[in-house]
Amino acid sequence: MSDSATHCLYPFTIGIEKAEVSSRRGIFLKGHRNATLSLSVFHLSFHLLHLSFDFVQSPTEIVVSSVDELHALAKSVASILGGGDVLGLSGPLGAGKTEFVRGMLSAYGLSGQVKSPSYLIEFEYQSSDPTVSKIRHLDCFRIEGQACDNGLEDISAASNELILVEWPEKLENFNHLLSRYIEINFAESKTNLDRKCSFISGFSDLELQSLLGA
Repeated sequence: MSDSATHCLYPFTIGIEKAEVSSRRGIFLKGHRNATLSLSVFHLSFHLLHLSFDFVQSPTEIVVSSVDELHALAKSVASILGGGDVLGLSGPLGAGKTEFVRGMLSAYGLSGQVKSPSYLIEFEYQSSDPTVSKIRHLDCFRIEGQACDNGLEDISAASNELILVEWPEKLENFNHLLSRYIEINFAESKTNLDRKCSFISGFSDLELQSLLGA
């Protein structure tokens, strides 16, 4: 290979003395001939990777500073959801998943002592709302992927039924079971009351705008 820059269409090794990029003619090299990678392929892969970042959209996040604010947000979410929805709630222990469920249930007139069904897996509630007459509250923390053993391999809600699932990630292939998905995390530390609610999937732009303005 001569010392002049040569258009490289074959693989090359890392031992390159100089590389230049031309917007019209592609990539030019000055260096060694033997090869293990293709610059043209590398350039294309990098270009595609760059394009993929252009289309990645971060989830909408809402930070609440108290249990009351978390309940208020949950009530707003309840006003958006309806019969047939399956909402997944993820987050570390103590982040507020069950408190979120309490807020949602209060929107349907169900108050009192709402507990997480950690050991029983599922609690059911009857609502006076004809569009959501039945609410199922599931806690999958102890399932550890054994969905079939617990009859949860195909969670689906009837048209008048709402399902709220804590720890949905414990279920196998949980993404296809959910119609909507929220993550609740500590905004700073476990001693801080702030909670960050990330709306991962299933919510339209219009619904998210209404929640942001609530």
